[in-house]
Amino acid sequence: MKVWLKWWKALREVWLLNGEDKQQNKLDDIELIQEAKDELLIAHRMFAQMEDPDMVDWAVYSINAAEKRYDYLLKNYRQKTARAVSTNS
Repeated sequence: MKVWLKWWKALREVWLLNGEDKQQNKLDDIELIQEAKDELLIAHRMFAQMEDPDMVDWAVYSINAAEKRYDYLLKNYRQKTARAVSTNS
């Protein structure tokens, strides 16, 4: 639950950027990506340990959700980086 609260807080901050230090935002993005990667690894580990069919379904759902979040954060970071490079050129 704590991870999701951090994620929502970070997502809200990304939407409401008001001229904050861009370097700090990059660090925040990288930290979020690392957290998402860790969450994905944990979901895979949980899936490997599940025996109950209902829990396997839940583990698959968790993996899918973690993959979507990780992919979204990576895509968003790449777009931000590409925009920063293109504006600096």
